[in-house]
Amino acid sequence: MPKIGTRSLQSTLDLLLLSAAFWVAFLLRFDGVIPYLYLKRALFLWPYVILLQYLSMVLLDAPRFSWRYFGLRETNRIVLALALSSTFLLGMRLIGARLVKRLGFLQYVQIPIGVILLDFILVLLAILAARALRRLIGERREASRHSVDLAPVPTLLVGAGSAGLVVAREISGRPDLGIQAVGFVDDDQSKVGTELHGVAVRGTTSQLDRIVRETKARRAIITIANAPRHHIRQMEEACRKAGLATQTIPGIHEIISGRVNLNRFTPLSIDQLLGRRPPALNRDRLLPIIADKTILVTGAGGAIGTELCRQVASLTPARLLLVERAEPHLFAVHHGLGEEYPSLQTVPWLCDVSDGERLRSLFDETAPEVILHAAAYQNWALVEKNPHEAIANNLEGTRILADLAREKGVDRFLYLSADSAWHPDSVLSAVRRLSEIVLAALSGAGDPHFFTVRFGQVLGTSGSILSQMQAQIARGGPVTVGDPGATGHFLTIPEAATLVLEAAAVGSGGEVLLVDMGRPIELAALASELIRLNELEPGIDIEMVFSQPEAQRQTVAAPPVNLAGARPTDHPRLFRLAMERPDLERVTRQLDALRKRLAIPRPEPVKEALMRTLVEVEATLAPTP
Repeated sequence: MPKIGTRSLQSTLDLLLLSAAFWVAFLLRFDGVIPYLYLKRALFLWPYVILLQYLSMVLLDAPRFSWRYFGLRETNRIVLALALSSTFLLGMRLIGARLVKRLGFLQYVQIPIGVILLDFILVLLAILAARALRRLIGERREASRHSVDLAPVPTLLVGAGSAGLVVAREISGRPDLGIQAVGFVDDDQSKVGTELHGVAVRGTTSQLDRIVRETKARRAIITIANAPRHHIRQMEEACRKAGLATQTIPGIHEIISGRVNLNRFTPLSIDQLLGRRPPALNRDRLLPIIADKTILVTGAGGAIGTELCRQVASLTPARLLLVERAEPHLFAVHHGLGEEYPSLQTVPWLCDVSDGERLRSLFDETAPEVILHAAAYQNWALVEKNPHEAIANNLEGTRILADLAREKGVDRFLYLSADSAWHPDSVLSAVRRLSEIVLAALSGAGDPHFFTVRFGQVLGTSGSILSQMQAQIARGGPVTVGDPGATGHFLTIPEAATLVLEAAAVGSGGEVLLVDMGRPIELAALASELIRLNELEPGIDIEMVFSQPEAQRQTVAAPPVNLAGARPTDHPRLFRLAMERPDLERVTRQLDALRKRLAIPRPEPVKEALMRTLVEVEATLAPTP
C-alpha cells in the first residue's frame, strides 16, 4: 500500500473536523432533532460549506503550517480564514432572506444564523485543539528522547521579555538540560505576578534574596537580550550576591536565528561522556566516621571540595567547617549547603592553609575531629612558573595543618594527592610526594590516622582537559586533542568525592590508598562527544586539532594510577600501598632548610632546591617491615 503523506493526513483530518462541527452545530441548534426541511438543506449544503471553509484556509496558507510547531502566528491565520468563511455564509443568509420571496430556490441555501455562529465556534475549537494536541505529543516525544536521570537545578530567569520566553520554552521542552525554571525576575513592576510559559514573575532584582529563599534557586540565567553591558554586569553582581551561579544568554540576533544553545547554561552530564555513574556511598561504613562529628574540609570551594562538602553533609555531621581562601567560592559553597541542608551547622572560614595562626584559632574554636585536606594549587604549568607558592601552599600548608591535627588529637587526616606523586618529575608532583612523606612520618610518630588517597585526572575541575575543551568549544574551536589514539583515565567529580570518603573509612594510617581509575577513554572520542553534547558536529561546526602543547602535559595521555605493589581492600576500586616509615625529625630538618630557600626570588634555584630535597628525603626512607 502506498504510504499516506503527513500533509494528506492532516488535510483529511481537517475536512473530517469541519464536517463534524457542521453537523454538531445543526444538532445543537435544534436540540438534537433536525427538522426534515433543515435536514434536506444540511445534506445539500454540507459539501459546499466544508469546501468554502477549507478553501478559505488554503487562501491564507493555513494547511501548510506544521502542526508540530503550531503557535500564535498560525492561530491568527486560522481564525481569520474561518471568520472569512463564516462572514460569507452569514452574508448569504441575510441577503438571501430578503430575496427568497422573489427567488424561491434561495430557501435551499439558507443556513440558520445560530448554526453559522455555532459552527464557527466549534470549527475553531476543533482545528486549534487538533494542532495543539499534535504539538504537545511531539514535545513529549522529544522530551522522552532527551530524558536522562539528572536532578534538575532550580534556576531563576532574569528578564521576563521575549528572550526570556524563548529560554523558558526551551527549558520546558528539554528535561535533559537539567534546568528547572522556578521563576522570572524582572525590574518592571507591572510584570510581577504574571506568567510566561507557565513560569511566574516572582519579583524584582531588589527582592532576589527573598526569591532565592522561597524557590531554593541555585542558578540564574540572565535572559535580557542586547541590554547595555553595564546593566548586565549589575544583574550578574546582584545574582552573585544572592549566592547564585550566573550565566548570560547571547544577543537577540542569535536567539532569532535559533543559535541559542541552552547546553551552555547546563552542567555537562559528564556521566554521559564516561558511560558510568558514580559509586554509591556506603553509609553503613561512613556514618560511624562522619555522623555527629566535626568535619573540616580544606579547599571547600573547589570543584572536588564542594562535592566533598555536599556528600559529607548528607551523612549528618555535627558541624561542617569550610576552609577556603577564595571568598566567592567560600560564599557559594556555604550558601548552597545552607539551602540544601538548612539544619546543618556550617562554619565558613576564610583562611589560607599556610596561615598557621589563623588555623590554630580555628582548631581552638571548633575542635575538628576529621580533616579532608583538598586545598592545593593544581595547574601544572602555573605551578612550574611559581614554585615558591606551590611549596608554601601545597607543602608547607599541609605540614602546618597536619602538625595542628597531631597536636590537637584529630581522629583522621586524609590528604588528597595525585597519581603523579609515584614518579615525581615536576614541581607539582614533587610537593605532592613530599606531602605524602610528611604524613607518613607523622602517622608513625603520633596517634592520629594520617593517610593519603591518590587518583588521576578529574573531569570538570579547573584546568582539567574537559574544562579546556569546553572553553575552546565556547570560543568556536578548534578543540586541541593529544596525539591521535591517545587515551586517558578519568574520574567524574562525584566519583572522586565518593571514593575519597570511602578511603577515609578504609584507611588505617601511614599508607597511600590508590584509586582504580576505570577503563581508558580515547581523548578524540571524549572531544567528539563533548562537541555533540553542545549540539554541534565535530569536524563541521568545531574543528579538532591533534597536538600536545606544554600546557596540556598533565591533561592528556595520563597513565592510570600505578597499582604496582598495592594490595586490595574491601572496596573494589581502592587499593592499599604501604608507605615507608620516614624519620620525622630528619624530614622536618630537611623541609625547614627548603623553606629557607623560599627567600630566593628567582624560580629556578627554588625548583632545584625542591628536587634536591626530594632526592635526599627519599634516600633516607626505610621500607615498612
